[in-house]
Amino acid sequence: MQAKVAVMELTDEEIRILSPLLKAKLDSPSAAFEFDRLPLPAGVISGGVVRDPAKLAAMLKEHFGRSRGTRRAFIALGGQQVLMRVWDLPWLPKRKRSAMVRFLLSDELSLPAHQLLWDYGVLVEDREANVLRILVGAAKRSLLEPYLAACRLAGLRVQGVDLALAALAFGLELPVQGDHLYLAGADRLLQVVLFRGVVPELVWAVAVDPVWAEPVAGLANEVRRILLLAGVDNLESVAAIISNGEAAELVAAALAPAGKRRAAAAWTPIEVSGEPGSPASGAGLVAWSYWRRLANKAPGLNLMAQELKERRLAGNGLALLVSGVILFLLAGGAHLYWRQEESHLRAEVERLRHQGIAAQEVGKRNRELQSQWTQALQRPHLVAGQIEAVQQLTSPSVFLERIQFKDGGLFLKGGASRAKDVENLLAGLRRIGWEHPILTDYASAQTIEFAIKAQR
Repeated sequence: MQAKVAVMELTDEEIRILSPLLKAKLDSPSAAFEFDRLPLPAGVISGGVVRDPAKLAAMLKEHFGRSRGTRRAFIALGGQQVLMRVWDLPWLPKRKRSAMVRFLLSDELSLPAHQLLWDYGVLVEDREANVLRILVGAAKRSLLEPYLAACRLAGLRVQGVDLALAALAFGLELPVQGDHLYLAGADRLLQVVLFRGVVPELVWAVAVDPVWAEPVAGLANEVRRILLLAGVDNLESVAAIISNGEAAELVAAALAPAGKRRAAAAWTPIEVSGEPGSPASGAGLVAWSYWRRLANKAPGLNLMAQELKERRLAGNGLALLVSGVILFLLAGGAHLYWRQEESHLRAEVERLRHQGIAAQEVGKRNRELQSQWTQALQRPHLVAGQIEAVQQLTSPSVFLERIQFKDGGLFLKGGASRAKDVENLLAGLRRIGWEHPILTDYASAQTIEFAIKAQR
């Protein structure tokens, strides 16, 4: 990675910026970083929402204005207005996963997909066991756009947006299974996060009450009370308590014995200018964790991933359009060879006509699929369960190209090696409640192609 890179965590109180000083890998003993904390005036960011983009842009521009060239930026997004979930789905091929996640996110948040910025990562997948567990992160586009606008005004090119707690889970090396309690102390405020695997189940902030005779004991009691909200009535079920800061270490000591406690400072220390110590602990832990994931090219969330993909597709489409215009102008200029050029143009028009027809068919198909999913979600049984039940009827010699639910009916299209496999599939559909399954298409060659319709 080049030196002109910045990883930023933006909170309501400050901007925390981690930048490399040398072209060196993260785990190199010579790696050096600069860690800066820029206090924010009250009201610039409130509750994770940018209220004054112009002021934020001015502060970023003033800080980064000393360096020449455009700096690439990666943002760790915090606040309570983001979504982070683990979903267990039936196994799906990679080409179908994005569409499924987009649909499920839109349904859960009751928002059109174009109003969301999202990404997902695979935690566990097993095709044989029909298991696909994914980590999903999402935020409203309206929440993230002021951050991106401020960065653009400051001359920063944002290439990645991760959720702060997702980056933190990576930095703390949390496993997919098990509960971990994270405590971070700042002044007289204690942040409490209960991770279930890599997902924050509970996020809370506890302030020191002035009437407490023993602040540490009071904070420890408040943490126990908060954990009860998440169903944790015994800290023995928590794999480890991770503390970040002196205040958090004192509270952790009051909650659990030494064998159950870990300090955030135990992670890889690095040389830092701008603030004593290492950002691998203290306020810089989130930025450090995000940088560590980027430097090691480890998989993770990037809420800009789908946006960047759409931009690439749009750029490719524009390039094709420009190429078509250039070809047309050249053809018009070659007047002496108009007959030859006319035939080429006719062929081009015919090709574009077929593409237009194909695009119309794709649009029609997408609208039908959207309608089918909406109708299916209103039914009392889950679509995922129906798909799984149908898939379980197939044998290794049967493959399904298409499964369609529409108006209470089922349509299957696929192929099989033997006619007996098709008969078994029809019998299986009857067993799971589909009445009168019929073959609407049947072609026998080396591979039997079939289509089946059924009603409940």
